[in-house]
Amino acid sequence: MKITLKELQIRNFKGIKELKVLPNGKDLKIYGDNATGKTTIFDAYLWLLFGKNSEDKKDFEIKTLDSNGDPIHFLEHEVGADLLVDGKLKQLKRTYTEKWVKKTGTIEKVLTGHTTVYHIDGVPVSQKEYQSMIGEIIDEEVFKMVSNLNYFTSLHWTKQREILIELVGGIDNDEIVEGDKKLESFIAAILNQGKTIEDYGKMISEKKKKIKKDLEEIPSRVDETDRVINSTPEVSKSDAEKELVRMDKEYDEVKKSLSDVSTRNENNEHLIREVARKKQKLVSIESDHERNVEYKNSEVKRMIANYKTDIEESEERIKRNTKSKEAVTMEIEKVKEKLSIAREEYKEMKSRSFKPPTDLVCHTCGQELPIDQKEELINKARTKFMGDCSVELETISNKGTRLHKSIKGNEAVNDGLTKKNEIERDGIDDRRVRIMNTPDVVVTKFTPTDEYKEIELEIKAMEKAVDQSADTSLLVGKLSDISQKKDFFKDLLYKYEVIEKSNSRRSELLEIEKDLNEELLSIEKDEFMIDNYNNKSIDLLEKKLNSKFELVSFKLFNKLVNGALEPTCEALVEGVPYRTNLNNGARINAGLDIINTLIDFYGFNAPIFIDNNESVTKLIDTKSQIISLFVSEDDKELRVE
Repeated sequence: MKITLKELQIRNFKGIKELKVLPNGKDLKIYGDNATGKTTIFDAYLWLLFGKNSEDKKDFEIKTLDSNGDPIHFLEHEVGADLLVDGKLKQLKRTYTEKWVKKTGTIEKVLTGHTTVYHIDGVPVSQKEYQSMIGEIIDEEVFKMVSNLNYFTSLHWTKQREILIELVGGIDNDEIVEGDKKLESFIAAILNQGKTIEDYGKMISEKKKKIKKDLEEIPSRVDETDRVINSTPEVSKSDAEKELVRMDKEYDEVKKSLSDVSTRNENNEHLIREVARKKQKLVSIESDHERNVEYKNSEVKRMIANYKTDIEESEERIKRNTKSKEAVTMEIEKVKEKLSIAREEYKEMKSRSFKPPTDLVCHTCGQELPIDQKEELINKARTKFMGDCSVELETISNKGTRLHKSIKGNEAVNDGLTKKNEIERDGIDDRRVRIMNTPDVVVTKFTPTDEYKEIELEIKAMEKAVDQSADTSLLVGKLSDISQKKDFFKDLLYKYEVIEKSNSRRSELLEIEKDLNEELLSIEKDEFMIDNYNNKSIDLLEKKLNSKFELVSFKLFNKLVNGALEPTCEALVEGVPYRTNLNNGARINAGLDIINTLIDFYGFNAPIFIDNNESVTKLIDTKSQIISLFVSEDDKELRVE
């Protein structure tokens, strides 16, 4: 697939107010001084396709800025392009606008966000539809590799290496071992084991490390055995064996004598332990008697203490009852006084007589009332007087009844308290009598019982039966001396055993050393074959790869000091590293060379934007449309050719 740029329209994008570029599918040259917008054209083109700038960034400022560096608002930022995709026209447009909203209660509009509108062939579409269409035409990663001179070499070396090996299509073992029958046989043997060359190399490398470590340890182990072998004892092995037999016999004899004496002593010790046990029994009987007497005395003391406590509690209750009685008596006197007052009030109310009203005139005219009206008023007054007196007398009578009941109730309470005190005093008298009748503290001297006397007789008989114990310290000391001498000769015989084992171990270590050296030699031969295989595969791989480029060559492996190979990926131009020492002009042609090869591999090309093209005197041929950007100090505004 081939894509060319027919037309590019830019409006309010970064520093470009409005620009139309018309390459019409052909190469184009754009001239301008620094900061006139050359790179902005490339940014606009990439933003239209992928929403990113030439530095592969999504988050960058596309708005036009004022002299203070602030965005100019209320502008539409728009990029459109007419692309020829395999000769067919495809029109794209992306428009970025601000979203202003006037909120309730405010006068001015507020910037609340942004919207992006997409068009394909003049038809508005969603972002998803737009991106889907771009994805169908252009794979973004491939597009960057075939349109950006520096993109491929900016990838991580592992990614570059992966693409390049895929580009070569790999190499097979037949190509590597061709013409070397010995190497062919070696590689076939590894593959027949179901292993890869790399895995087999790792396996023998690990094995080699272990063999070398084992070989380093063998000399010190041999030295250890030599030191043991050279430490032969002064006493011969046969003399040591004879002396050990004699010592065993002497040891058994002394041990038998010690056993006899110990048996006799054990019998005496049994009698002595039994005497001690029986004496302890006598002490226990006496202790039981003392504890019994002490218990009885403590019971007597406890009873007397309880009686005294009962007396103190009764006296305390009598005091409380007496105080309560005095309080109740005072209350009775108060109530009696109230009752006397009520009786006087009752008598006074009873003695009252009705007095007819004297004010018997008309309140309106002031004339004396007729006789019948006078009598009616007098009767009403008498009836009211009699009713009021009756109510008052009943109230006083009820009050008197209540006071009388209160007096009776309090007198009953006092009688109850008097009876309680009498009961408490009877209880006090009873406790004092009990204290007087309680016997004094018991003190009883121990008198031996029949059991006690019998145990005493048994003790005397046992003490008489105990023999004089024999001293075993001499026999024990002799046994210890013999044991030490036996241990000495056992150690000698053990040393002879160790020497014999060391001789055997020394021979075994030397044989192991010989086998390990032979195995190491075999591994080193295999490593040489693998190195030969790897070197041939590297040479073949790099040769096949670099044959696909005109200027650039790639180094895929570094050879380390120890001869090992380390994977890498570095682009070179006549041996000069692309990343470090290559000048800008050489970089541009090297980038075109890489793009040409990638175009052939992916079957896809797209317009290539070349910045700083003035640094190259001649570009190598390429299949893609070239948009060249030249720095021109004389062109203060962009000039297109």
